[in-house]
Amino acid sequence: VLQTFEVPILLIVIFEITYLVHKRRSVNFCGMYFDEGVRIKNTAFMSCMLRNSIRTLATFLLVMGLIVNFDFIKSGTSVDELAGRAGWWALSREDWSSRLHLL
Repeated sequence: VLQTFEVPILLIVIFEITYLVHKRRSVNFCGMYFDEGVRIKNTAFMSCMLRNSIRTLATFLLVMGLIVNFDFIKSGTSVDELAGRAGWWALSREDWSSRLHLL
């Protein structure tokens, strides 16, 4: 379960660190303009949208990871029945025409 937190946390941390570095250096970053370490007023909307979109994406990735890891989406078959039924092993053991969609 801890693996599901890695990508969202890295996404947020990397974005926030680059945002703060660009803000500190007073250079442009993703359409946001800084002047002496302060955002210019006309880019406040862009900054809000960009920062919240990254947070929304990270939240979405976290929720999807938790759904997959906790198997909230139930299927009619068990995992043991599906083991070894796909991939290259199935192509070598069975009729090619029935498994051609795996390529």
